[in-house]
This record gives sequence, structure tokens and C-alpha cells, in this order.
Amino acid sequence: ANKNRPLLVFILSAKHHMTRVVFRVARDVSSPAERVVVCGSAAALGGWQWQAGLALTLVEGHWTGEVVLEQGAVDYRYLVVSDHIIALEGQTRKLLVAGGELVAADGQFGVFGGRTHIDTEWLLEHSQLRVRVGSRVSRPPVELYPAASSQPEAATLHVRASLSPVFGPPCACLPDVQIFSPSASRAALQPRAPHPNGEALIAGTFVEFIFRASAFDDAAVCLTLEQHGTPIGTAWLLPAHRATTHGAHTLPLVGPDGAVAGHVCVEHLQINPIAASLQGPDATSLATANGAAWDFDRRLMVGHRGMGSSHVAAGSDKTAAPVTENTLASFMQAFRKGADYVEFDVHVSRDRIPFVYHNFEAYVASHGAAATPVRVDLADYPLAQLQTMQLISRQQLSHLPINGSLEALLAGTATPPPTPNIDDERECPTLEKVLTDLPPTLGFDVEIKYPLLLKGGAAWENDTHIPREPNEYVDLILNTVMQHGGNRPLFFTCFDPDICLMLKLKQKKYPVAFLTCAGVPSHGEYEDLRCRSLQGALAFAAGQGMLGVAPDSSPIIEHPDHVVTAHSLGLALFTWGGKNNYAENVALQKKHNVDGIILDRIGLPH
Repeated sequence: ANKNRPLLVFILSAKHHMTRVVFRVARDVSSPAERVVVCGSAAALGGWQWQAGLALTLVEGHWTGEVVLEQGAVDYRYLVVSDHIIALEGQTRKLLVAGGELVAADGQFGVFGGRTHIDTEWLLEHSQLRVRVGSRVSRPPVELYPAASSQPEAATLHVRASLSPVFGPPCACLPDVQIFSPSASRAALQPRAPHPNGEALIAGTFVEFIFRASAFDDAAVCLTLEQHGTPIGTAWLLPAHRATTHGAHTLPLVGPDGAVAGHVCVEHLQINPIAASLQGPDATSLATANGAAWDFDRRLMVGHRGMGSSHVAAGSDKTAAPVTENTLASFMQAFRKGADYVEFDVHVSRDRIPFVYHNFEAYVASHGAAATPVRVDLADYPLAQLQTMQLISRQQLSHLPINGSLEALLAGTATPPPTPNIDDERECPTLEKVLTDLPPTLGFDVEIKYPLLLKGGAAWENDTHIPREPNEYVDLILNTVMQHGGNRPLFFTCFDPDICLMLKLKQKKYPVAFLTCAGVPSHGEYEDLRCRSLQGALAFAAGQGMLGVAPDSSPIIEHPDHVVTAHSLGLALFTWGGKNNYAENVALQKKHNVDGIILDRIGLPH
């Protein structure tokens, strides 16, 4: 057969301009179920459909396969798959197929020019159910009732989990396990198989069990706890507990004797693929899945809300921007003054339209003889109504004692008249308009606004509420970006780590960075362990394969070695905050290779 192969290739090439191509790449896999495929633009490589890609065979340490291709340019990439995409190369490879035989010896999976660009799991046909134990600071993960036992030392408890149908024959679907620990190595932060003896519950860390299925409607999670190898009890997270896709629960722990031995506190999060009705172009295309291909040699200047904050609180040392923040006019002025990117904040209105504004809430004047401010939560109103309101931010409202009356304050915040061009200064522009009207070379840092739970677990930041189910919220924004983003440079950010997870798992075109207050006291304290320190943010972002982190600049300015730590974890580092408005702080961060500086004073000397 081998002696005849050159003749066959010659005949094919002569008649149909075809060439035999051999693909070779090195990649370790963690289980026998995993395999490497090559998928690309040619029909013989699946036409960018991963299930139809060329399956490779492991031969002497390299995954190898051959195919006959038409001559011409071919784009392709390697993927690690089982029944879903486990990992994919973060950018496409290119091959010019000419006459004769061709060997595409591509070295190491995901390595391009000495840099590693690998993206992680992609939810296309399946969902994830994540169950966490120990993720909140104000709730111990397990409490044993006095009649059952004295309270255990944290490290003596071990937990294991399995998934089983409520109806039908029992089974034990085992999850991947991911440990969150601010001090763990990058390797220790990656998902892995469950430990045979269960997972230790250690203070300051949490355990996350990750299940995968096309649906979880009839699935219950069984949690089993042991202490020094002795069973303590079992708790069940039932479908009835998961009426919403995210929630926190206190579950009874039933001991071996059938008595309630205590309780276990867990959280669940279900992440679904982008809803079929909201899948815009490129939402599921491998051809544009280049979100991990970031240029780490570039240093970005990012305009905060465009030209900076125009809503400045009384007593602040900030100078209000000369143009209304988060408007087309502000973004365009920042672009004219040399901004590489602009940062802005996106909400979803009650009528499901993504729009741009900073705060979760605003104030309007009540009717009557003595006007008083009335709070409006933006998520509760249709967009057309918001755009006709004269919105007053809480920062502007802080000037009320100085101005003396609400009428005087309103006179200074009158809505500008409509402007039919990119210098429109009206607030609450739609995300679609921002994407379509501004120059395509202006990069966007799109912050998704979603409230965080404050420490104690009883209140949300800014006394707001969850705007809508998180999967739908993210899908609506992704749909708009996929339809109108084109080839614009763009990345997503969010202070909520679960929204970051959704953005990362639902699409692969745009990278995602985790916003964090980095433990700076002036920002308050949050309930989620991942939100409480820069070390925690770095651990979360590295464990989930994010582009990077975006902390308040204070800890970076005080300890610039954090930049080296971030880069050693493969993460980009963007900073924000009031200290970025001082030239010496910008110069210091540039010197230490901070990847992006988000600031109000675009165009001023730094």
C-alpha cells in the first residue's frame, strides 16, 4: 500500500489538483476518552464543524493523521475532544497546499512562535452544572449538630459528589473537580478527576464539582461527607432546589442512622450554551474562535467610560470629564485623543435591550410642588422610557446639599438635544449603536454590569437586585456583540466571576478578563472568596483560562512585582482606579509592563 501511495497522490494531483497532507502535533491527554482532531476550512477537515474534523492517532508521542486536500490556502486548528470540546488552539493555523506530499509538523499543541495560546472548554451542545462547597466567607461549609458531634476541624472533613437521575435506574456520574485556592500553583488550579478519598474542605478555599450533560432537569446531586474516613452523612441537591440556574442552599445532612446530623452549605450554577434563538453569526464558529490569541507585547491606553467620569461625587478629588460619560460623544473624543480602547458598562433593560450606563440605579424628580429624588432601578424599565428620563446619578445627587435644591441640580444635568452623529451626548445609548457607529479600529473593553453579594450574604451591592436570569442576561449581550461586533478588537470584563465564566464558556471569539476590587478597603467587602483579594482573582482567572485580571491599581502601584506574578500565570494585567489619573503612577505601570491602563485623562501627558 505504501509503494502505491505516491502514484495515487500523483494521479489525484494531476486530475483534481489534490495533495496528500499529513498533520502532526504533540499533546498530552488526561484520559483514554480524550482524542485530538484537526478541524479547518476544507471540507475534508470538517468545514469548521468539530464533529466532522479529522481524527488523529497517537503515534510515538505525536497525534498524526493524513487526508487528501485540494490545493490552495487552508485554515485549521487542533482540538482536544471527547463528547465535547475540552480544549482548542487559541488561534488558527494557515497552510498553503501545493503539489506533491506535504507534512504539517506543527510542534506542540497551542504553541505559536514560542507563545502558548490555548482556550478551554466550549459549551456548544451540553451544559455545565457546578456545585460548590465552601465558597462563601460568612457561611461555614458544614455544621454538625451538637448531638451528632463536636464541630470538626476544617481539614478533617472530606466531601465527594455524584450525579444520579431522580427517576430511573441509579447511576453514579462523577464530576471533574476544581479547587479554588489563592495560594495554589497554576497546575493545581486546573480541573481534574475526583480524589479517591474525597476532597478536603480547607478554610480559605472551596471545592467545585463540575458535571456535564445535555440537561439536568431530572438529576440530583449526592454529596457525601466523611471525617477521618468515617461517613458523617449524605445531603441531596434536588431538581426542586434548582428552580433557578443559580442559588445558595442549606441542605440537611442525614447520618448513617437516618438522623439529621447537621447541614452543608452549597451553591449551584448551571451554565447553558447560548440559546438557539440568540445565536448570532460567529457564536459557534471555530473559524473565528481566536479569543485566546492576545498580543502580550502591546501596552494599551484605555479611556474610562470614554473621556472619563462626568458624574463625580461631592468631595471627590476627581475632575469631572468635559463630556457626558458612557456616550458616543465621549467614546469618539477619547478615540480622537489617542485611546487604543474605551471602557464602558452594559446593562439589559426590561425589554431585553443591552444599553450603556454605569450605575445600577439612577434618580428622577418626583412630581409636585416640592420635587424630591425618586430612585429607579434601570433593569426595571424599558429602554425607551429610560432614554426619555432626566436621570440623576447618585454621584450627582451627592451635590444636592451644596446646590440647595433639586431644581438647581436638574438645571445642571439637562438632557442634551439629539445629535444625529457620533458626537451624540445623550445617555443610555444602545450597545448596538455603540458597536455600529464608532470607528471599527477603536477597541472596546465591555464591562458587563451584574451585582455582587456583599459580605454577610444578606444584601447586594448598591442595594440593588438581580436584573434577570444570568444565562439569558449574558446571551442577550453576546447576541448583540456577535451580530454587530465584526472584527473590532474587543474583550469582556465583569466583577461577577460567574458572569465571567459564562462569557468564557459560551463563546470563543472574544477574550474575558476578571474585574476585581483586589481587596482595597474603600470598595467594601464581598461574600464570594474569589472577589476578596488580588491573589484570589489571579487564582480564579488562571484556573479558568481567562485572558487576565483587571484590579484596582493600588496594589500594583505599591507592589509592582504583582505584574510578574500575573504574567507568570499566563495572564494579562489591566488596571483601573483613581490613582491611574496621576502621571507618575501611569509611568510606573508602563515601566513594569502593565498590559492596559484604564484612566480618565486620555490625551494628557503621562
